[in-house]
Amino acid sequence: MLIIALLAPAVAIPLWVPLYDRVDPRLGGFPFFFWFQIAMIGVAVVLTSLALVVAAKVTRLDRVAHGLSPEPPDAS
Repeated sequence: MLIIALLAPAVAIPLWVPLYDRVDPRLGGFPFFFWFQIAMIGVAVVLTSLALVVAAKVTRLDRVAHGLSPEPPDAS
């Protein structure tokens, strides 16, 4: 559930067009519409990275709870 909560804003906010459908304020000459979307890329990267860390931690804890080693065996 935490992973969904981390990933939801990165999906929902860009779909909410009235939030950023305007020209002002400008940043470096770019209208808000453009620089907001570029900023959302950074936000999505951070949120996705956090979700990955949480998923890896949960996987390790789940493996230990089932009597397995925290890391999967080497594929070689």
